Amino acid sequence: MLSLALAACVHRGPRRVDWTNLDTAATNRLASRTNQGTLPIAHTDAGGGWEASYQLVADEGRCYDVALAWNFDRQVSVTLHFGADGQPRVVDRIRHITRPLIGPREGGVSFCVDHGGPVRLVMRPARDTGAMLDSMDRVPRYAVAIGYRAESAQERDQRHTAEDQEAGTQHQEFVADSKEREQEHAQSRVNASCRHCRTEHARCVSRGFLSCDREYTQCVSRANTTAAACAEVP
Repeated sequence: MLSLALAACVHRGPRRVDWTNLDTAATNRLASRTNQGTLPIAHTDAGGGWEASYQLVADEGRCYDVALAWNFDRQVSVTLHFGADGQPRVVDRIRHITRPLIGPREGGVSFCVDHGGPVRLVMRPARDTGAMLDSMDRVPRYAVAIGYRAESAQERDQRHTAEDQEAGTQHQEFVADSKEREQEHAQSRVNASCRHCRTEHARCVSRGFLSCDREYTQCVSRANTTAAACAEVP
């Protein structure tokens, strides 16, 4: 039987929250899906920030439909993390997926697992709505309704094909992100070297030495850059 663990929630203020409308919206959305069983509806909120999470322990060979309803008129994205850190994956081919939920106040995501284990859902307002959320006078709250069913062999084969494509995309994104971070770190090192060279050059000039420009050129050369490039470094 599926076991559930709900992330700790911290509510702002003593006011009691009325979950009725959110529960109804999530339950009605889940009812449109065909499932062999459903779980009791659950609640989570973002506490002191904008990100909320919910964790379940999935059973091997099952598919899950997750229906979410939230209390603000914004789009939401949900990231599914398949397996806990340092533990085997519950989905063989990918570690996570992120899906947009158009909303504005409800949405859903479905997934299937190869092995039993934890699956953590992380909900957050879409990036382009962050500025608008700053003025919201409420804590982001989510009602979570879940249904489950067995995965057929045909569904599993189709899922594996889609996950292979997803894994390829994730790898390409990882490589691109790694290169970008490497370039940023390299530029940061160059910038620091340029500032050092400028400082040493100013000190040399203040002492009246004649070799300052030559030493400055040598300094920036050791930093694998040029005097012209260093001049652009703030």
